[in-house]
Amino acid sequence: MKLHHTKYKQNYVNYILDTIDEDINGNTLTNKKNKISYIFERFYSEYSWNIEQQGKLKAMTDWLSGLALNIDYTYYNIIQLAIEMGSIDKNANESLKDKVCDNYFNFMAQIILSIEPTHIITKDNEPVYYGNDNECFTKLLNIQPFSTDYAIKHGGYNITTNNILWRSISQSA
Repeated sequence: MKLHHTKYKQNYVNYILDTIDEDINGNTLTNKKNKISYIFERFYSEYSWNIEQQGKLKAMTDWLSGLALNIDYTYYNIIQLAIEMGSIDKNANESLKDKVCDNYFNFMAQIILSIEPTHIITKDNEPVYYGNDNECFTKLLNIQPFSTDYAIKHGGYNITTNNILWRSISQSA
């Protein structure tokens, strides 16, 4: 049964994250934030050159089409996934199925980019937490109660937008 796009997009996010069990070093990844961090650390490390040339969406599409993540990639499996996720009906016509397959990696890239964290907490220039600005400030208050200013000035912590840190990760790789 076809679902509203807000429902099936979340199904795709869950599917993508469920395909990730461990990082590149074999360390187990169990929570959503670590899995998201893993995706973006790898993407920016491996494809920062392509982002600057073609833009983030096209670079992510190319990265996924090179099977960077363990997501479905055959015509049959893509269609079955689309039916299971609720983005098409099981009785979809061949034209729609072809369109789904032709746009699959671009669509998956859009899904992944929609969950990219906007801010990162670092300690001594190493990432320790990813999230939006409110989540990061709340986390910093949990680390250093009553004073994010003290944590930043004296504790070695910083909050930055993701693009600045991702660039430094890709340049050091």
